[in-house]
Amino acid sequence: MDLAKGVTKIRQPHTGSSNGRQPHATEEPRVPSLEICNLTMRYGETIACHQLDFAVYAGERIAIIGPNGAGKSTLFKAIVGLITPTIGRILVDGRPRSREHRLVSYVPQHEAVDWQFPANVWDVVMMSRIRHIGYFKWPNKHDRQAVQSALEKVEMWSLRKRQIGELSGGQRRRVFIARALAQEARVLLMDEPFAGVDTATEKDLFHVLDSLRSVGVGVVIATHNLGQAATHYDKVLMLNQEQIAYGRPSEIYTVENLARTFGGYVTLQEDEGQHLVFSDDACCGE
Repeated sequence: MDLAKGVTKIRQPHTGSSNGRQPHATEEPRVPSLEICNLTMRYGETIACHQLDFAVYAGERIAIIGPNGAGKSTLFKAIVGLITPTIGRILVDGRPRSREHRLVSYVPQHEAVDWQFPANVWDVVMMSRIRHIGYFKWPNKHDRQAVQSALEKVEMWSLRKRQIGELSGGQRRRVFIARALAQEARVLLMDEPFAGVDTATEKDLFHVLDSLRSVGVGVVIATHNLGQAATHYDKVLMLNQEQIAYGRPSEIYTVENLARTFGGYVTLQEDEGQHLVFSDDACCGE
């Protein structure tokens, strides 16, 4: 439910394997799957996002929330290498993103994809192997096995010969998750993947995302759904051209942080161990 108006109940977040504990003194420090270091992006004189600092570890699911124009899409474009940061670094598995670009997979907004492109499900997922295969080369046995395994994990193997344009919205999103698996990505970026899907499809997609957690893929999702962000994600990044807050929802969902992020009137109340978030229409845009 989008927190655009009225009230939403926020339960304790589903944290899965990410428990927030610091590594034991004798353990090797964990290397983040994705690390954003003092990142600033400008378009001419306009600052799109300013001084972002956060890390995503293996298996974590992160939500990015903020109004339209907050810098969410700009951040994703920088991570996948479509634009160059003005200041700062992007590290993937501890190395510069430019050297590890094949480890990042991106699922754009549904409307940004040409679903009439003449390709079937198998072809779309196999395209993710190009960075491993190389251009002008044929897939080998390992590539075919990677694609088959990915499609089986998202329960799309039986539809591998189906044209992508014939699939439902939920099935199309499953195919793009399969691309990330076949690509052997360490990080999956998803821009509004739940927009326009029904509750049953949303539940199914979260089940598929749980399979990514089990194999150590970090997932970063841009969303307008604040209630969902609070209950289904390990951490939340509040963004409005600058980093307002980053951490567990139970720690950062405050009146001050939400108001700074969305610029509207926000109140928080507690009811039977749950937080009630009230907001006016100004707090969330579509």
